[in-house]
Formats: sequence, C-alpha cells, structure tokens
Amino acid sequence: MPVSESVMRRRDLVRGILVGALVLTACRRENSEKPSDKSGAEPPSARPEVVSRPAPGPSALREQLGIPAGVDMETQGPAPAVTPAAARKVKSHGVLGDLLEGDVYFFTAEAVKPCGEPVGNRVVVGAKVKIKAKSRLTFSPRELSLHSGGVTLNASVDPKRELEGCTPLLKVGWLKKDETVEGYVLFDVPAPEPKDLQLRYLPTRWGGASAIGVELPECVTCAR
Repeated sequence: MPVSESVMRRRDLVRGILVGALVLTACRRENSEKPSDKSGAEPPSARPEVVSRPAPGPSALREQLGIPAGVDMETQGPAPAVTPAAARKVKSHGVLGDLLEGDVYFFTAEAVKPCGEPVGNRVVVGAKVKIKAKSRLTFSPRELSLHSGGVTLNASVDPKRELEGCTPLLKVGWLKKDETVEGYVLFDVPAPEPKDLQLRYLPTRWGGASAIGVELPECVTCAR
C-alpha cells in the first residue's frame, strides 16, 4: 500500500528532531567534561615565564637601602641623620667657670660671693655672669634665679642697688650676634642657707629658649 506524501513528511520531521536532539546531547556532554574556566586563570601558554633570581648579598643590600658600612643592619638598622648641632656634645650644666651653651647664647658663671653686710636674717649674694649672644638676644637680671629643691630665689631687679664688691650690675638690654655682656646679679639668700643651690639662666625670647644650670659650691653666703 503506497505511503502518502504527508506521512513521509512527518517521518522526515521526526527524524530531523531526533538527530538534533542527539547532537545537542553530545555537545552538552563534551562541555561538562571540560575543566571550568570561571576562575579567570590564563591557559599555561599565556602565563609569563617566572625567572628565579638569587637574593642580593649583604653589600648589595646595604647599597640599595643606603646603610653605611659601619652600621650593624641586624641590631641597629639604618643610621639616623646627624645634624651639625647633634654631632657635638653641648654642655648645658656645669660648675663655676664652665663655658655652657644654650641654643642662642653662651653662658659662664664666673664667681659667686656675699655682697655688703647681712640684712636681718638674709645675706645678699652676687653671681658674676658672662653672656655671649649667638644671635640677637635680650638680657635682664630677672632671667636668672637660684634653686634648691622646691625653693626658688629670684634675682633683684633694682638697677640702683649697688653693693661693695659686686659691681657692675647686670642691667637690662640686648646683644647683637657675637656681642658679650658681663655683670653681677644679686640674690637675697635667707638663713640658714638652702642646700645644693643651683644658678639657672633662662632667656626671655619669642618662641622660647633653652635653659642652663650651674651647681654652686656649699655655703655661698660664707665665701669672701
């Protein structure tokens, strides 16, 4: 019995659908067997070649880091920058006769002794000082003081209080660079004399200035 044309067309259609389904199944199976590339990793052929280089030796490492040869890298690390002021030791504390140095001046306490006669239970003590300016600097007796523990004795600021053996007085004024001034500063020291007296000098200066200290001998009210 002959097959009609419509039946043949339906058979061809079914056959085409089956073939397409088989091809699609084969493609899916092939893709599932391939490794996932979602990580974004490059294929081996696209990766750059890694070249292994030896670590630099101690000499090369010092040169790269700028470390001087005399510095121990393991314990000290790189040497700190040294300024001219830090390269030398500045003496800011001492005894009578020492040349002491502040940031803007040089200072020497040349002598300390009683002046005139005792007044009541007080002895007037004069400290002879010398100040040399590194730059423009004002000076005044009020910038000096005596200290003993928590006790502070301020200097006399009376420019007319001149006592025998303790002249000329240090007045109020200013110095140019490399100029020097000398004079006595007077203190009223009570009896009994405080122990471990120290003379301190702190200039009045815009922006501040460093202070110095001078350890005085025992019984400054006894010396003549």
